[in-house]
Amino acid sequence: MPTTPVATRVWLTRAPGGRSSREPARQEAPVTSCNWGLLWRALRANIGESVYRRELPVDSVGRTPSGRALIRRAAGSGASW
Repeated sequence: MPTTPVATRVWLTRAPGGRSSREPARQEAPVTSCNWGLLWRALRANIGESVYRRELPVDSVGRTPSGRALIRRAAGSGASW
């Protein structure tokens, strides 16, 4: 998953309705930042040729004896896999 090393956190503020901001503080913060968007893209990229069905509720996830994924849909979701 792509991340971004950050050495400094910059705090910005602006007056309500204002267009410009000011910097009240700067803080050393050696962290690696990421966000849900980066995580989502990385997970989606790893699906590859697998089938992805958006917005279908899943009841359980397991493995078959051969090691394949076994995904059971929630009752009443109307999907047949």
